[in-house]
Amino acid sequence: MVPEDAVDWYLQMKDKVPKLTVAGIAGPGDALANWATVSRTLSMIREVDKDVFFCLSTNGLYLPKYAKEIAALGVDYVTVTVNAITSNTGAHIYSFINDDGKKYVGEEAAALLLERQIEGLQLLGEYGVKVKINTVAISGVNIQEIPAIARRMALLGAKLQNILPMLPVEGTGFAHLAEPAAEEIMQLRNVCRQWMPQMQHCNRCRADAVGALTNPCVLEES
Repeated sequence: MVPEDAVDWYLQMKDKVPKLTVAGIAGPGDALANWATVSRTLSMIREVDKDVFFCLSTNGLYLPKYAKEIAALGVDYVTVTVNAITSNTGAHIYSFINDDGKKYVGEEAAALLLERQIEGLQLLGEYGVKVKINTVAISGVNIQEIPAIARRMALLGAKLQNILPMLPVEGTGFAHLAEPAAEEIMQLRNVCRQWMPQMQHCNRCRADAVGALTNPCVLEES
């Protein structure tokens, strides 16, 4: 979808849901991996709706590079997915990182990602952009350090955390792992709320979902 098509789609959805106040880019892929297109899309939407709130989702790899532009575009909220606070754990989650064409693997990759996430959060805080942390709880991999993630991200200025259970998907590296129990997720949230408010109402909406949590979403295929 090119920016012009995205704006047309936004206006169509605005007609269907007049109370629509937020436009977010959450996939497919990372919003900052295609920043030229994303930034142009946001600029064009702002031209047709000056009151809209913008939000973006990212793994944070390119946050330091684009934080200033994100703030200048008037993005109100950025969701950063942080699944590890140590390079050892991160190396079990991320098989590799492609940083502008250079490939990193193992703990080197995980350390680079964490470094960028920390720097990015610091910059967003300086620019006044609100940050939410998404953390995927993976059984036997990162659950033990999720409280440390909450503590560190809160110190960096994050305002909210959303802890999600990992859903095993056939064909992926974690397909053999069990989904964390609801009780375990609730316990994690109760521990982590001492550092940061915890999101309780995530519906795992698709990237093209439109509407409100209390009403059925309007879905359109792009």
